[in-house]
Amino acid sequence: MVNFGGKTILLLLISIHIGSARSDEYDECPEIEGPTVWIDNAPDCQANSSYCHHFGLDYVCSTNITDEGNSCLGGTQVKCAHSQAPPLATPLPINTLKLITYNVWELNYLVAQIGQRERTCRIPAKIFKMNPDVDVVVLEEVFMGGCIVNVNNSLTMRDILGEFGFVHSTRTVGDSLALLPGARVAEKRNSTAENGGVFIASRWPIVQEKQKVFDNYDPTTSDALSAKGVMYARVRKTVEDASKDFHIFGTHMQSTEKTESPGIRVLQAGEIFDFMQGMSIPISEPVIYTGDLNGDLINKEENARAIIDALNANMPSLIGPIKVTYDHQNNDNLDPTDKDAEYLDYILTSNGHEQPVGASTQVFRPRSDQPVEVCRDFRLFKFFMYPHSPDCRETKTVSDLSDHFPVVGIFQYPTDKAEMTTQAPGVHTTSSGSSPVTGAVFAVVTSLTVLINSHIFKKLIFI
Repeated sequence: MVNFGGKTILLLLISIHIGSARSDEYDECPEIEGPTVWIDNAPDCQANSSYCHHFGLDYVCSTNITDEGNSCLGGTQVKCAHSQAPPLATPLPINTLKLITYNVWELNYLVAQIGQRERTCRIPAKIFKMNPDVDVVVLEEVFMGGCIVNVNNSLTMRDILGEFGFVHSTRTVGDSLALLPGARVAEKRNSTAENGGVFIASRWPIVQEKQKVFDNYDPTTSDALSAKGVMYARVRKTVEDASKDFHIFGTHMQSTEKTESPGIRVLQAGEIFDFMQGMSIPISEPVIYTGDLNGDLINKEENARAIIDALNANMPSLIGPIKVTYDHQNNDNLDPTDKDAEYLDYILTSNGHEQPVGASTQVFRPRSDQPVEVCRDFRLFKFFMYPHSPDCRETKTVSDLSDHFPVVGIFQYPTDKAEMTTQAPGVHTTSSGSSPVTGAVFAVVTSLTVLINSHIFKKLIFI
């Protein structure tokens, strides 16, 4: 009597079900430019072009699954790619910075199934369509990397941002690379902690990055399991041989609303301010703080103002018809309740550094072109679930791309502050978020920058 193993029997059943598929039954996979991702559909393992479209991606080709490491033992997988991005828009003048901050609500699947893939795959194309001339994007709650992330087969938000010309990005605050001397992440979080979800992307080189994980947080909340903090990027914008540095601090503060929460946010703002002060940024250069501060300017204005004061910052005028960033009544990712709408997401300017001659912020509302059905399940589940999966207990049709609305800010600075510069060799970043500015080179570049921007130097050259 022959004893077949369970895997052998399953493979035989799959073979009987799908027949002896020939290679010519599948589309020939062409070589295309740009990042791609293979998608199957465990457990039924019969993916088709609709699976690409489900994530707002283009279908490339299909093939038989033969990889033993695949989640399916057989069947069909499809290759998907992001639609070709338009060329970068003509940049705004050198003295103008346009910045977007967006909490994209990509919680880990262990927390909830909330359409993470369906929404985050679509976000870059939509925000750039609405703001083609933006310079910098700061994203919060990108805990898994955005879009489709697997061990050896991914299409991340950084990949898609790179397709739109945003090839420079920082690491994610609190990531594994933050476990370095001085970062002290291991002292404050246990070994199961996830990153802090914040990174900064730019169409211009990021010539310096640095991060800090908060010392202050509520250990009785889920924030204790996330290495929240602040990510810093020095962005060097260059237009027509003139360059100007912008100093960006992106953050995501204590998210719960317990008795201690307002005070913790103020303490975290103080940590950010001290972190900034320790960098000795010239007062003649602009400093911008941005992110989800979780201080509600509408219903808990006192806490919001205390956070802004702790940063020694100023909030520019808010223009446009939308005056909230978290709206239970109108955002279809949220269930309608009697809870008041909130203003939680900010772009602020430092009072102690170069002041803009014109500044404004505006809330906008990115939505998918067509409503998309997503799984909504709040059980502990390790992997992504399709809305039609038998494991998904509830679905929801959404068009809004996050539970928050993003904010865009435009800041104009005096035209006489831009410097004629030559790019220092070796000073650049890549879309992987690496920062190759090493100690010796960075020390020289920083010293020269401080000297050039010092009042003494300017007096000498203009005597």
